[in-house]
Amino acid sequence: MAKTIILNQATLHPNYQDVDDIAYTTWGSTQNPDVRVIHYYGKYDQNLNLTDKFATLPEDGGIIMNGDNIMIIGTYDNTYPSDHPRHSIIPDARNEKFILALEYCLNNFEFDYIQRICNTSYIDVEKMTAYFDQLPRTKIYNGARNLYNYEYFFVAGHNVFMSRDVVQLLVDHKEEYLASSFPEDLAAGKILMHDTGYINFDEHTQDNTHHFITNETVDTLHIIDNPSVYCYRIKHRIDIFNKLHELILKRDNA
Repeated sequence: MAKTIILNQATLHPNYQDVDDIAYTTWGSTQNPDVRVIHYYGKYDQNLNLTDKFATLPEDGGIIMNGDNIMIIGTYDNTYPSDHPRHSIIPDARNEKFILALEYCLNNFEFDYIQRICNTSYIDVEKMTAYFDQLPRTKIYNGARNLYNYEYFFVAGHNVFMSRDVVQLLVDHKEEYLASSFPEDLAAGKILMHDTGYINFDEHTQDNTHHFITNETVDTLHIIDNPSVYCYRIKHRIDIFNKLHELILKRDNA
């Protein structure tokens, strides 16, 4: 069985606390011996102050685990302060959060794949594991395809699925990644597909591993039959998070 880490890009921002919290009680509560769920945060909040969400915080640039499934990274949660050296490049700290989380996983955990999502996504964990067991163990960089400026292909950040070798390659190019002026998902795609040429979308990458249900109502909500659709982009619809979880629990317990 393939071993997978689900990395949930969580946030300290108060506007997202409802969807941040519900990840723990819906898909994040699923128990599977081959899946490790990690919610990762920066230690500085949206006001660039140290958070009081956690009793212990890492040094700047460091990482600590708070229990089994919370990773705290010594960086900013979403944006860099105006006097930070990287603010002049791009005022977004999620690049740094992402690459440091990947590096920590490589150094500390055994896994075949990493499925990185944001906290407005829902993962059907049992369906995900069944799908992953059918795939190659290398050269997987999958999710929702995007094309930037008719030049760079990349996978959208709410659903980035990578095999361990791809994670390793990205971490090996950490300096280039952090020097990029692009957002995290585009910066990763540029390195993996254009700078190194390691990934080709025509090989193992598919564009059917996600489903947007933002505009659906609870009454019409249903589980997608396609075996590769295991990630649902829900955004701020707490009612949909709960209803989808009920449907999946009912299916799994049938």
